[in-house]
Amino acid sequence: MALCICCDRNVMAADKLSCESTVYWRSLCEHLRSLGTDSDEFLDKVLPTGIVYAKFLRRSVSVRVRNIV
Repeated sequence: MALCICCDRNVMAADKLSCESTVYWRSLCEHLRSLGTDSDEFLDKVLPTGIVYAKFLRRSVSVRVRNIV
């Protein structure tokens, strides 16, 4: 599984989103959180900001809706 990430925003391309990639990123974040107090620094490097993530969700949903219709 290739994980294509837009480095400037820390998000995947909406058309590359899959169940497998979702499980991977969730597991990665859970592992980083389990590291304790140092995890915040790592999570900040990996996770997008709230605004970027909201735009990503909007794009992802619109791509899925277009594929259904």
